[in-house]
Amino acid sequence: MKNTFNSVVTCFLAAILSLPAIGTAADRPGFKVTMELFRNGKLMGETTFTFSSGDGTWLMHSQTRGTQGMARIMGLDENSSSHGDWNDDLPRPLRFERNVKAIKTFRWA
Repeated sequence: MKNTFNSVVTCFLAAILSLPAIGTAADRPGFKVTMELFRNGKLMGETTFTFSSGDGTWLMHSQTRGTQGMARIMGLDENSSSHGDWNDDLPRPLRFERNVKAIKTFRWA
């Protein structure tokens, strides 16, 4: 499971860091990406990322669900949200929240 979470966090950070390349803060389009998660070559789940921007703020959300194997048996469900504003045309995070459920719910804020 640790590798799955590391992959999700890596993709989440890569998406945020790529935002300056998209254009100025006023014209950044929203997007949604769904990816399959594999561990040792076996499908374990899926992650969906969404990004939206408007009125000088941005919101990014990810949801990871275990759909196969042990991830499904454990009921893996991870949700992360981050929002912020733009500072010198770069994203500035203001809040991050993460909820993880795998048999039991854990919450970070």
